[in-house]
Amino acid sequence: MNPLWEYDMSLKGDKYDYICGIDEVGRGSLAGSICASAVILTAEAQNFNIKDSKKLSQKTREDLFDKIINNCIYYNIQSLSANYIDEYGIQKANREVLRRSRENIILKFPKNVKILTIADGNPLWIDNDLLWVQKADNKSLSSAAASILSKVYRDKIMIYLGDQYPDYMFHQHKGYGTSIHQEAIKKYGKINRIHRETFLRKMLGQD
Repeated sequence: MNPLWEYDMSLKGDKYDYICGIDEVGRGSLAGSICASAVILTAEAQNFNIKDSKKLSQKTREDLFDKIINNCIYYNIQSLSANYIDEYGIQKANREVLRRSRENIILKFPKNVKILTIADGNPLWIDNDLLWVQKADNKSLSSAAASILSKVYRDKIMIYLGDQYPDYMFHQHKGYGTSIHQEAIKKYGKINRIHRETFLRKMLGQD
């Protein structure tokens, strides 16, 4: 048995009907949205090389994206914009995007169905049947799958923005604060509704 799937099944036990993995991407980016995914996998998904999205090439992630959505019971992807992040802060945006992806999965089932959600990292909120696990995307197949869905979805958004704003090279750095991105911001200025104002102020030492 795949050890990541075995981990999920050990937590499922007899108490739960399903395991739901959730994960986000884009928290530390200077531009673009923050995205989160929730997914309940079928047993067939353990046959694929699903692991933490950061350990996979772009092509492998894209191939796995299709395999995951074709071998899951349900999945849901949510995103919150740079404007939302500026208005409410990254911590609330992170919590909210994860919460929305999870709730959209849970609402598909009758209330008597028991679902344990595995989330990566330190607790952002406390809820019934929600387990926060450090490095969950290295331990749980469901969380790893969610990380892949989030990463591929967000990368596609940033590649599209790269086509719209070629001077900023979004297709290369996906909005993160690389030297190339920072130099483009200093040369061409920020893009309204795409760059995160609060993050740029910190970058420029204005906070």
